Amino acid sequence: MAETYAQKLIAALEHPDPAVRRRAAWLLGRRRETGAVEALLAAVAANAGDPYLLETVVEALGLIGDPRALGTLTELLRSSYLPVRVQAARALGRLGGAAAREALREAARADPSAVVREAAAAALGEAGL
Repeated sequence: MAETYAQKLIAALEHPDPAVRRRAAWLLGRRRETGAVEALLAAVAANAGDPYLLETVVEALGLIGDPRALGTLTELLRSSYLPVRVQAARALGRLGGAAAREALREAARADPSAVVREAAAAALGEAGL
C-alpha cells in the first residue's frame, strides 16, 4: 500500500535536516492534518532546542485546532523563545475554551515581553474569550 502525502509529511518530521522537518510541519498545518497532531506534539519534545522548528510546529497545531494540543501549547506559552510564545498565544486563541482563556489571560497580564502580552490580548479578543 502506498504512503499518502500526509504520511510522508509526518515521517519527514523526523528527517535529519531541520529545514525539512520545518517545511513538513508547515505543510501539515496548512493542510490542517488532524492525523498529524500526535506526531507534531512528539516533534515539540524531540526538538525542544530548535526555536525555528518549535515556532512552526506551534503554528501548525494552532491551524489544525485539535484540543489534544492544549497542554503543550499552554506550556509553550512560557517558552524561553519569544517567537514560540507569540505563536502559542495565537494557537491558543484558535483553540479556545476555558483553559486556553486562562493561559492567555495570564500571559496578557504577566509575560515579560510586551509583544507576547499584546499577542495574548489579541488572541483573547479575536476568539471572543
